[in-house]
Amino acid sequence: MGYNSARPDELVRGVTVMTYGRFLLLGLECSKFEEENKGQKMRGCKLLIVTPEAEYLANLANRNGGVVLIQASSISGLSKLINRAGKQLFGKSVNVSAYDYRHRAVSQYKASGLSKEDAVILMGHRSKRTLKAYGQAQQARGRRNIIVAVKGSHEVRTCEATHLAIKKQIKDDPHKL
Repeated sequence: MGYNSARPDELVRGVTVMTYGRFLLLGLECSKFEEENKGQKMRGCKLLIVTPEAEYLANLANRNGGVVLIQASSISGLSKLINRAGKQLFGKSVNVSAYDYRHRAVSQYKASGLSKEDAVILMGHRSKRTLKAYGQAQQARGRRNIIVAVKGSHEVRTCEATHLAIKKQIKDDPHKL
């Protein structure tokens, strides 16, 4: 969850984890996708197997022939598990959600120097503007960047491309806005 900033419903669908030499490949189908203008259909990343979390996932995949599908049984079950773990770690008055992990992941991306385009793809978005709503670099907690490659199904839009798409949509069907 921390490496690919998966949404809760994406974790229920599953994240494919595959080993490739000293690398771990993570891939998933995104949930907030619209062909014309919204989100990534698929996204994935390649990371070094150098942290305990990455080693755990690599071992899990290797026990299953080099590939495994990691899935949560349900969104509510995942939410309860995360909240319970948060209370154990941070105290009973603290509520932790899966979206807290998305924000934390983006903080890590920003602090580690990962490009804005790669961070946007890892979130399943297509616009850099969305980065403003997630995490701050100064909130990151000492984890180095182990992500070496990122791939999404769609390119990240520039502001100019976003404005052109909006203009086209207004011209094609002004009532759709």
